[in-house]
Amino acid sequence: MDINQVGSLETLNDQKQISRRMAKTLDRLSSGALVNSAKEDPIKWNDLQGLKSAIGRMQAYSENLQRGAGSVRIALDTLEVSAGHLDEVKIVLESGLAAPQGSRARTTALERYNELHGLLDDLASPKDLGARKLLDDPARFPAAGPVHVAAGENGFEIILKNQPIHTGAGGLNLPLAGDPLPDDPSGSPLVADPASASDEEIGNLIRQVGYARELVSQKSEALAVDAGAIEFAESSNAAFIEHSESTISDLNVPDVEAEAVLAQALSIRNSLATYGLSGFEETKRLVLSLIQ
Repeated sequence: MDINQVGSLETLNDQKQISRRMAKTLDRLSSGALVNSAKEDPIKWNDLQGLKSAIGRMQAYSENLQRGAGSVRIALDTLEVSAGHLDEVKIVLESGLAAPQGSRARTTALERYNELHGLLDDLASPKDLGARKLLDDPARFPAAGPVHVAAGENGFEIILKNQPIHTGAGGLNLPLAGDPLPDDPSGSPLVADPASASDEEIGNLIRQVGYARELVSQKSEALAVDAGAIEFAESSNAAFIEHSESTISDLNVPDVEAEAVLAQALSIRNSLATYGLSGFEETKRLVLSLIQ
């Protein structure tokens, strides 16, 4: 095989490769396919996979936050009910205070107080497990205590503090009529005998109810702060997910301008290769004419 034949074959091979690439490019321009697929651009592929993985993790954290937020809402609603019961308790005791000492009305008021006292204790045990962990006491419910909510990367978590609302010590510290204060079991009862409670005794019990009511308000405020932290984290995660999804969308947009430039460059290379083939044929004819 002579030099001209070798050169012609190499040039023809180049021209065929360029033509194939040109056909692929024109297909992309007409179909809107991606300029750089994962196969052709591993950097872009890694970026996309990294963003998708991060979105998946953030969605999992958001689900944790949503579960935590649900428990907090139930706990806050329960605290609101507890506050309402304490307000009712105060009204009942005030009606007893207004009745004469030793009267049936005063005794009935204290009996009603003891009934409401039991309802207050029941509120510390909501059916939602997360809410009960927040509102009950480890001494009564071993799972009770702070709730840790995984909220983000690098071990970031939100800790929902335990806010026990039972009537015992460590909770609202509210005694039954006839019993001592829960945190001072050896002390004297605020109301020694409900059947003959004095004005002073009922007054002391009303003040204790007031302390418990204030304590419930403080617990509600503290839990509301934790709820705000959850809401902020959830909002931040949602913003990250939205931004990442937008970035993925941008990375997937076809770069038609870049492909058009590539098509023009390939067209020039194709022309040069074709011209090269013509040049080899012309040189071959010239050499043959000189030999003859």
